[in-house]
Amino acid sequence: MVAAEACLPLPDNVDLDIGALVEPLAVGWHAVDASPIAELKEPKCVVFGGGPIGLATIQCLRARGAKLVICVEVAKRRQEFAKDFGADYVIDPTKEDVVSKALELAGGYIPPDLAFDCAGVPQSLETACKVVRSRGTVVNVAIWEKVRAFF
Repeated sequence: MVAAEACLPLPDNVDLDIGALVEPLAVGWHAVDASPIAELKEPKCVVFGGGPIGLATIQCLRARGAKLVICVEVAKRRQEFAKDFGADYVIDPTKEDVVSKALELAGGYIPPDLAFDCAGVPQSLETACKVVRSRGTVVNVAIWEKVRAFF
């Protein structure tokens, strides 16, 4: 529950279905803004999770000029959404090695610069740390209350 004084009403001209997008977009924008994307010439990025926050992060990366956006997602429908929302490639971690495939997609020599964990499972955060280049950045967008399987 949220206290009433912590809530803001939507203006009359904003439908509830549009208002529902405010939180994921705000989280995605904040995550991208917290990364050093502005300092990178042609950022190559990996987003773990194709749910609402992962999709918002993909769109924010595109808006901030990411050269390459890879999404890592298990669910087929979310994989399709990730492509529709701007991911260049989608990796299914149950079928491919994420680290080697991301390296290949990034050009084969230098791994991606940034990784965003929007899946909220330990395996995605661990893989995010392995997928970025040396001195790359991992942004932990999601957090988990208990350990659960991802891939």
